[in-house]
Amino acid sequence: MSRKKLNILDAVENLSHIADMDPPTKSKKKKVDPIELMDISEKTKKIATIQDSFSAVHNYLKEVSKDKNTLYSHETQKGIRSMMLLAKDAASKIDKYGALFTGAHVSKASELEEFKNLSKFYLENIEQKFIEGLEKEDRWLEELSEEDDVLDMQRMGLKDLETVKRDQKYELFYIRKEDGSPYFNRNLLRHIKLVTDFDEIIHSLEGEDPLLRIKVIKDSAIRKMAKEIHTNLEKELKHFSKMATKQNDLPMVKKIYSMMMALSLAKEPRNLLTNTLGKSAHLYFHDFLAYLKELVDSTDYYYLIGEKLDKLDSLSKAIVDLLHKTCFFLYTATSQAEDFIGYIESLHTKKKTRSKTSSLKFWNYILDIQDAILQKLNNFPSGPLLKTMDAFLEKQYLDGYEPLTQDNYPSTLFDISAQSFKARCLRIPSPTYQTMINKAEITPEFGAFIRGLDKRCLVINLQNRTDIVEHARCHALESMQQSAQFAKNITVVTLPKDTDFYMQSDTYLQLNSAKEFKEAFNEQILNAEDCGYYFPKSIPKKEINEFSKKCISRIHSIFFAKKNTLSRKNRLDFIEIFLHLLVLKILDITRADYFSLTCKDSIDIGGSFSFGLYSLIKLLGKNHEFEEKEKDFSLWLLFGPSLLIRERCADSQRLSRVISALTTMQGEFDINEKKVIETFKDLYQFPNLQRMEVREIE
Repeated sequence: MSRKKLNILDAVENLSHIADMDPPTKSKKKKVDPIELMDISEKTKKIATIQDSFSAVHNYLKEVSKDKNTLYSHETQKGIRSMMLLAKDAASKIDKYGALFTGAHVSKASELEEFKNLSKFYLENIEQKFIEGLEKEDRWLEELSEEDDVLDMQRMGLKDLETVKRDQKYELFYIRKEDGSPYFNRNLLRHIKLVTDFDEIIHSLEGEDPLLRIKVIKDSAIRKMAKEIHTNLEKELKHFSKMATKQNDLPMVKKIYSMMMALSLAKEPRNLLTNTLGKSAHLYFHDFLAYLKELVDSTDYYYLIGEKLDKLDSLSKAIVDLLHKTCFFLYTATSQAEDFIGYIESLHTKKKTRSKTSSLKFWNYILDIQDAILQKLNNFPSGPLLKTMDAFLEKQYLDGYEPLTQDNYPSTLFDISAQSFKARCLRIPSPTYQTMINKAEITPEFGAFIRGLDKRCLVINLQNRTDIVEHARCHALESMQQSAQFAKNITVVTLPKDTDFYMQSDTYLQLNSAKEFKEAFNEQILNAEDCGYYFPKSIPKKEINEFSKKCISRIHSIFFAKKNTLSRKNRLDFIEIFLHLLVLKILDITRADYFSLTCKDSIDIGGSFSFGLYSLIKLLGKNHEFEEKEKDFSLWLLFGPSLLIRERCADSQRLSRVISALTTMQGEFDINEKKVIETFKDLYQFPNLQRMEVREIE
């Protein structure tokens, strides 16, 4: 059976893994797991995959060599040289550690037919045709300091492709280092263009690229959101217009009318991409947001909110009320999922059942859907690569990182309730603006949203405050509740989902003793801020510590049968279960009216965790089955943001981990649901844990 041909991007990713291998040191007593050595990459430990990777580079070079104009391009030559350096680095590691690769019957990479063919073709058909210009470095090289290793930088440009493809830390393309220099490698843009251009040439694309429909679906969703916001503002807008009748020349009044005109145009069906060749609803909505930002970040606005309400005149009160309500309806807009459901079905061929589906069956269906989407998208150019290319070409990297300006809009997800208690879950990407790695600030729109609330909002911040990349955003969010203007309306708690402990990596990788693991877990909560957690003064530390100690002990007893040894998978499930139960406890303490599970962009971490909480409350309720509308909502929650905003599938690791934890809990619920409820219910003040309900917002 012939193996499927790799595309050039996957080949580069595989070779990068191998080139970065860290050899086992002689001082280690324990045998090193090859999978761990390969960055836990199952696919790159097989020699057959390595052979396919060399073949993919070989095929790439053959296609490039057919076009002399392309081959003689200075940029192409640099890219090819970088690729060959990467291939040679990988070959060198194979020569040293060949025994680690499964299926290897050779001792050196030079004995692999695929590597020999690649090297021979390069020497005979590529290197000899390189023009003299290759020896002359580009102008950009003159900017490098003398100690920079040029060849290594070229190779790193290719290796960075893997990070871009996976869409990891993409905010660093918009954020600069403390000294003002960029994070991205100077060669990265060249290599992105090189790979994406020839990926299309080498592999014939069957059918229409599914990502081409994204703009139309997004445009339609934005139009509906604009219509909803405009309709909800009808009362405030009418009152404002009445108060402003004789003062239309005031700058602030003019700007508000411009803002509302943009919103009105954004809601018109005639301005959909499918109905116009002119300005689209999407772009009009951008105008609306730009006016809104300018208004709530103006000196006039700050002057008005600095005055006592009873001292403001009628027009000023109407202006403040309209702006606050506009931000409120922006942050609580309904998720526009209708068009997306049909789109997601077009990406796979998995049979969809219309009847109720058990939790376990539905969770397995979700994983099947994810695999199908990944397979489908893998046949087309990478969405994250193309988005990064656009960011470079349009110089978006100069604008700073702010989710709201990247079409990543907040929305309402679902309600949870327990008799007299009710809270609404919002999807809120980190409401921060950041241009430097060490500085971040709250966006003025979110500030206005919180100021205008007459209820309390809880932000569960899932970013890692111990990580230099995320620390500034965490600090900005946590500091909000220390400000008098926000304190009465917001509570911020940080529960990191990217630390070594959460991942059970590094020093925690072999923490198999249940006793030692539980002790370490309790230490994480006791030493909260040092370990990435943050609980404000409004949440009693003693109560959290007592809850954690009891909850950790009971999770071990109920879901892991008091086993003395816990595998890494057991521990990952354990942590995930605890965090879900901890969020319920924080809601129990704060009794917030609104809450969000917020990460950098609320796509992978926030999206999967929100789905986990939604599913947990279904387990706590009477109906564990997923009805048709619940299944559609779940697919939107998990796959909508990643596809519509980042043009890729949801992160496999995040989704699989949440579903693994849910499956572990479901197993015990199936055996003895009453016992599970009884074990945990006294940890909460909720009237009856078993009567909790969840309802998606339509």
